[in-house]
Amino acid sequence: MLQDRHRPTAQAISTSARRPDSVVYCAIMHLSAPKQSTWLVALALGVLGVLLHYGVVHVGLLAPYTFLLVVGGLALLLVASISKGL
Repeated sequence: MLQDRHRPTAQAISTSARRPDSVVYCAIMHLSAPKQSTWLVALALGVLGVLLHYGVVHVGLLAPYTFLLVVGGLALLLVASISKGL
């Protein structure tokens, strides 16, 4: 019975989760949608990388960088989602 008095209630846990100094604190990322132009550039990089990889499109200078094009497109989307206004 003594343990029930010292158990935190749901309200105590939820209010303590708002304070950064508490143990229960949980960081929440605030993501934003990328601009349409950023999304289109990332899509173009990814599609170009896939098409170059499978040999549908032949561009001699970009052929060795197919993996980097796809990863670059995904990285651009990730950075655009994390940062505001990109």
